[in-house]
Amino acid sequence: MSKKHFRTLLTLAAALLLAACVDKTPLSAAQMPYAGYWVGQDGSVIHIWANGGGDFKVQGKSVSGGRAEFARDRLKIALWFIEQEWRITKAPHRTGSVDEMVLDNQVFRRREPPPD
Repeated sequence: MSKKHFRTLLTLAAALLLAACVDKTPLSAAQMPYAGYWVGQDGSVIHIWANGGGDFKVQGKSVSGGRAEFARDRLKIALWFIEQEWRITKAPHRTGSVDEMVLDNQVFRRREPPPD
């Protein structure tokens, strides 16, 4: 194995270890409707886990293995110094046969997450 590959693997292992160390609080019963994989009208992706974890891909910024936090009308997903916050315009609700929520006036629809 070359030094370059070794360094890459070491960096990846360190990042995974740090992500695992993020303190997460499981979602409360009131927050459980937010759990799921959500896709916004602009292609943004938010994945909120029942264990309080969260991932996002928004405007060229992404986090995997972060912490999802709810405070009043705000949702924040953060991992160390990278974070994204949204104003909850409308809580998750059913529209026809689709689950939707509105964050910062943008509609997000629940989807099946892509296979790993």
